[in-house]
Amino acid sequence: MRGASLQSVASAADGEDRAQAAGDELPSSGVAPSSARYGAAVKDLAVAEVERRRLHNPRDRTIYREVARQFGVGEQSLRLWMKKRDAERLEAGAPAAGAEAGELMSPEQMQSELQALRRQIQKLRTENEVLKRAFVVFSSEWGGDK
Repeated sequence: MRGASLQSVASAADGEDRAQAAGDELPSSGVAPSSARYGAAVKDLAVAEVERRRLHNPRDRTIYREVARQFGVGEQSLRLWMKKRDAERLEAGAPAAGAEAGELMSPEQMQSELQALRRQIQKLRTENEVLKRAFVVFSSEWGGDK
């Protein structure tokens, strides 16, 4: 069922590409025919799929490659579309893909959280050093008893 919807979107995009190749302007696009390689429907679906996969697994580094292959678009084009979408959301004050809906923060809040996280990192590093030293002390004591 999902494949059928992708095929119909791809067919529609092919039709748009053929219209562009013939020199016909696309209605309601407002874009010059030669500047749009992919159809708006394919672009929107691909961007939505990247956002969905980002939410599911934000550390997956293969998202762009796999989605680009799935929708038959260029990987770099998809990256640029996502960059533009993220910038638009940032300007509008909406959370970026991967952020929770209630997680809007002002720059001051971000700065204070960053400082708190840096303090926490420093504390953890100090504790880690203490544990390393304790390990050395105790391991040398246990090794000397044999």
